[in-house]
Amino acid sequence: MAKSAKEVFQKLEQGIQANLQEVSEINGTFQFLITPEEGSRVEVYVNLKDQPGLAWEKRDAECVIIAKESDFLLVYEGVVPGFKAVMSGKLKVGGRLDLAAKLGEVFEKAKAKD
Repeated sequence: MAKSAKEVFQKLEQGIQANLQEVSEINGTFQFLITPEEGSRVEVYVNLKDQPGLAWEKRDAECVIIAKESDFLLVYEGVVPGFKAVMSGKLKVGGRLDLAAKLGEVFEKAKAKD
């Protein structure tokens, strides 16, 4: 199980690079704002369009996902379904909800590297 959001995003970067063609078919950009129990907020931009990859500086995105780190990790690991986390308010999604629904397949590719 991932211990931190930073670890998840490092694995996600590996999964994206290993599956460039598949992830570029998602055709979207994401901004993750993850708040850990301690320390500063993790802010990551994920491009799954023309040049798939991650950036750690702020950029515009079509889908914004906001969560506490503990809730984000539960969704990433599949312990809590994403839609349930959204409905309960543990995961906030702004912008294009259709892109948020597709993110699970990217997480699956990244987890294959565990």
